[in-house]
Amino acid sequence: MKRILALALVTLATAAGAASAMTTTELSESSKAEVRRFVPNADLSSLTVAQAGAIEAILYGGDNDARGAKIRAVLR
Repeated sequence: MKRILALALVTLATAAGAASAMTTTELSESSKAEVRRFVPNADLSSLTVAQAGAIEAILYGGDNDARGAKIRAVLR
């Protein structure tokens, strides 16, 4: 019984941590530096969750064409 309870608590804590990580609007410092390489004057101070996710997808997705233009479109 104690094992089941301990496992349930660990699972709950892990799920809460993952949910918390998914709601962040901050890009990592390396992602911010990469964005500024393509869009030097980008204001990254108040991104929504959707914007941060879209920018990450642009930066680390397979399509390398027109990254700067795509990032500018997300930031509008």
